[in-house]
Amino acid sequence: MIVTQVMRGLGAALALLRREPEAIKRFDNSVGGFWSSFWALPIAIPFFAPIHSGQLRLAEEILREAGEALPTGDPLGFWPAVVMALIQWTTMPIVMILVVRMLRLTRRYALYVIAYNWGSLLWTILVSGVMALYTLGIVPLGYFQIVFLMLGLGQVYYQWYIARQALGVSIFNAIAITVLYGSLSIIVGLTLAQFMPGA
Repeated sequence: MIVTQVMRGLGAALALLRREPEAIKRFDNSVGGFWSSFWALPIAIPFFAPIHSGQLRLAEEILREAGEALPTGDPLGFWPAVVMALIQWTTMPIVMILVVRMLRLTRRYALYVIAYNWGSLLWTILVSGVMALYTLGIVPLGYFQIVFLMLGLGQVYYQWYIARQALGVSIFNAIAITVLYGSLSIIVGLTLAQFMPGA
């Protein structure tokens, strides 16, 4: 049952990424589909490992090029980083409760969260693949920075497209929601960083 939901959710998220016609309708927009979409969070945890390793290597390379001393061990730790990422992940659906009420789109909230959760899992998998290639030395730093920038821009566009398709909002409202998404990620990340080990 869960495997079927995961495959359906990721398939719909991929179809949405490819801008396939009526891809948004491929999500399971039911009460069960809504709650099943939150399986995306624990499923994403293993994929945070290569992301975390890649971030550590990137920090080391930047410090080395700057001629600064390298930190010993892992300054943050894997599990605190996972907790931070999951809190950032869940903040947007919570805040969107207020947004859809203001826009009078409460009936479309579930579909947005479903698409957001499976889309976030898909993007986590894509980023983890790139990070793994970088950590293993297959992708050099210069190319990695270009690819990572493209992934970042792609994620912003994807969040905009989810808002457009799931909520049916105007282009400008979708932009505002995307800006809200980016702002929340930064604010929550910076706030949580103050309470993490080594802060």
